[in-house]
Amino acid sequence: MDPMLDSFRAAIAELTYRPAAVPIAGQPARVDAEYWVRHVRDAVRFHDALEHLRTEGVSSFLEIGPDGILSALAGGGIPLLRRNRPEAESALTALAQLHVRGTPVDWAALFAGTGARRVDLPTYAFQRQLYWPSLKRSDEAEEALRYRVDWKSLGDPAAGVLPGEWLVVAAPGDPRTEAVRNALADRGAEPVLLEVMDPSLLVRQLHAHTDCEGVVSLLRGVDAVLALAQALESLSMAAPVWLVTSGAVTVDPADPVGGDEAAVWGLGRVMGLEHTGRWSGLADVPWALDEAAAARLAAVLSGAVGAEDQVAIRGAGVFGRRLVRAPFGRVAREWRPRGTVLVTGGSGALGRVVTEWLVAEGAERVVLASRGGGAVEGLGAGVESVACDVSDRQAVEELLGTLDGLTAVVHAAGVSRSNVLVDVEPDELAQVMAGKAVGAALLDELLGERELDAFVVFSSIAGVWGSGGGGSYAAANAYVDGLVERRRARGLVGTSIAWGPWAGGGMAALEGDALRRRGLVELAPEVAIGAMRRAVEEDLGCVTVADVDWARFAPAFAAARPRPLIGDLPEAREALNPDSKEAGGADELAALLAGKSAVEQERHVAALVCAETARVLGHPDTSAVSTGRAFRDLGFDSLTAVELRNALTAATGLPLPTTLVFDHPTPAALARHLLADLVGTGAATSVVPVLAELDKLADLLAGVELEDAEHTSVTVRLRTLLSQWTTTEAESAGREGVTGKLESASSDEVFDFIDRELGLS
Repeated sequence: MDPMLDSFRAAIAELTYRPAAVPIAGQPARVDAEYWVRHVRDAVRFHDALEHLRTEGVSSFLEIGPDGILSALAGGGIPLLRRNRPEAESALTALAQLHVRGTPVDWAALFAGTGARRVDLPTYAFQRQLYWPSLKRSDEAEEALRYRVDWKSLGDPAAGVLPGEWLVVAAPGDPRTEAVRNALADRGAEPVLLEVMDPSLLVRQLHAHTDCEGVVSLLRGVDAVLALAQALESLSMAAPVWLVTSGAVTVDPADPVGGDEAAVWGLGRVMGLEHTGRWSGLADVPWALDEAAAARLAAVLSGAVGAEDQVAIRGAGVFGRRLVRAPFGRVAREWRPRGTVLVTGGSGALGRVVTEWLVAEGAERVVLASRGGGAVEGLGAGVESVACDVSDRQAVEELLGTLDGLTAVVHAAGVSRSNVLVDVEPDELAQVMAGKAVGAALLDELLGERELDAFVVFSSIAGVWGSGGGGSYAAANAYVDGLVERRRARGLVGTSIAWGPWAGGGMAALEGDALRRRGLVELAPEVAIGAMRRAVEEDLGCVTVADVDWARFAPAFAAARPRPLIGDLPEAREALNPDSKEAGGADELAALLAGKSAVEQERHVAALVCAETARVLGHPDTSAVSTGRAFRDLGFDSLTAVELRNALTAATGLPLPTTLVFDHPTPAALARHLLADLVGTGAATSVVPVLAELDKLADLLAGVELEDAEHTSVTVRLRTLLSQWTTTEAESAGREGVTGKLESASSDEVFDFIDRELGLS
């Protein structure tokens, strides 16, 4: 902007300036030409303006413009208009959103002249139970499913100190080795080079270095990296591990991408899930590693970028990998299937869904290729099935030779195996890589520079953020993402869609309930097909399409360690930092408890815990929740534990750990903990433990079968205990509470108290 500033200043110098009629955040009281010159040249302080407004009590932001770009940056702003949507509908939606957030809306002015009028609500009491799913417009629903990988600048961090012995594990002749060793030594480390000729001998090579301070792997290829991961686990090495690659990821379109290295990132992300204590991260560096890039790598290894565990080092600095929303963009071309279309993995559930759509949209011939062929009944006259192992070069070459008029390829073939990395055999890794990765590579190579309308690869979210027990599958899918980037760098079409689970089929079909518990909701096939078509028409490279309930998924995903990958998604950030919300709930609850006795406080908090427990478990009320029964016995697992933590954080405003129900294993114990934090430790140290034990006794009595004589003995013992309790309390002058009431109660009232409190009635 510098070249135009002087002429701009001269052009506006003679204008008359007045204060804005509508206040503008950050604008000084006096506005002149120099202000507008600075406005052009100086940094945009959008974030500072938002934070200032928030401190002034502003809670809602309305964006007046052609789209919602700034609303997304504001984290919850409301756009008045949206691109490619009717203006009236967008404006009314914005008003409705403002209304439910508490902003006054002049509805009378809006509906003037329309004949609209207020109507009475139904006279029956609301049950507050939803039976119907909430429906959004299809395009809004589809857009909400789309994500992409972005790279966030982390600047040029200064390196810290790297003490002790650091292992550099590399293949002989790796040109990056010397630069890495020098950079480590410059930061105080004692670098030791382990040259790996045979990955199967890694355990023997590492055995003498089990107490090292860190491990930097320059190994290439998933086979070698898998062997390293298994060797480290075999030796129980606790040293942090960094996997360093070159050409695995694309920060800039000009970056070269290597498929093998991309697969290492897929495997590495699973290492980060399965071996959180040992895992440090992935770093992609230039193959020609100069001194500056090596110094940046050393800075990353020393912790200068904090919890970042997926970084790319380039000439402009260090970049952190991020998952961000992928809003709808411009349609580059229409994709209407025509001619011949090849679908690999065609005999699977996803292949059949894709085929039905291709035929319905006009494809004249659809060839379904799978290892054993498959039936095509009901798919139409133009559909044929062929047996072809897509990992067999000759078989693929012969198949492509029969496909006259080929216009598109949908590569949906793949094999999934669930196994933790330490148990993955080389044959298993090769089998999983063959169908997905090798098949895609052969199709890409043998098709050459042939012009196609679409080259679509079905990838998976496992390759985007990892999947515990799915290391091989994650590696294969990360590979095909990299392959598509390479195709596009050559000027060819290519779209890789990292799918979440599909409803009604696919490799995740048998895990549907478990996936939903983790926050991954199955995609309706028709929605997925629409997302595929739109991704091709927008000419997207790699896009993730998944229905994620971030309130469930994010806390479980980040339970063991921070996950910067999802840290810039507003929904994930809110789920991971529930204590960052307003503390109104905590203040209100604390004020309510302040006016109650200790017993009443305990009962109120226990009732809150039981109510949220029942809701999380899906019970209609709290009758199935006993305060003395362990959460584990009530049916809790790690996912429902996180959900209860989130609910109680929202209700109390307290920052609570994800291990809450394991640290305090019964509702009574948890209520005692919450009460102590809410009103002070003294309020919860005496009454709550006693009542918790009484709850346990009530559970015991409810489940025991006694003879008449035994029942009488227990009743007498309980009455004696109650008598001793009331006598002790009566001797304490000036004591109030339950015992004060029992002191003046009749025998019938005392026995009625036992029945109520212990559940004997």
